[in-house]
Amino acid sequence: MEDFNQIIEDRFGIVYGSDTIIFIKTGRGGDIYGYDNKYVNIAGMLHDRYGYTCVVSANPADSKGNISEELEILKQNISAVKEILYIGISNGALLGAQQCWKSNLITKALLINGALMINWPQTKEGGEKFKGKDMHFVYGEKDPSARYAGLIDLINNSVCRYSLMKDIGHRLDEKTLAEEIIKFIEYGKEGK
Repeated sequence: MEDFNQIIEDRFGIVYGSDTIIFIKTGRGGDIYGYDNKYVNIAGMLHDRYGYTCVVSANPADSKGNISEELEILKQNISAVKEILYIGISNGALLGAQQCWKSNLITKALLINGALMINWPQTKEGGEKFKGKDMHFVYGEKDPSARYAGLIDLINNSVCRYSLMKDIGHRLDEKTLAEEIIKFIEYGKEGK
């Protein structure tokens, strides 16, 4: 895919599809494109495969990251939203862990390499308050937070789970990220 269908203030890149939204929140300092257009390519692939609307949200270094505020902006630009599948990378994962519970539209959250030692009490509380059906924390086994992944077991919510990616560090290439997102989307479908 060459570009998004719509770009809003360089904050959001949108590929329009169905009323199910895949919302990808980049890492701190990340733009809507990613290295070598990684996020544009993944959004296009996911749209082609599932027909979903895909949104990539920038994460400026000076942003405090307010997911609820971002979703309100999107609802003004997307005609119908049935559910949101949240994908957070690095700081985007941390924001998701701590804030996804605030929106009943977020039914699933994939949180990749989010720092576990930055305000762990808020991450734990966010996981416990999450009302969706799946909150999956994923860490590259070489990521600094991987050694603390067992903390996820302390979150008192049966939908919270974690897994480790073998031989992966903090940064994921396009292929690995796309594979993790597809596994996440397929999880729970028809007994998978």
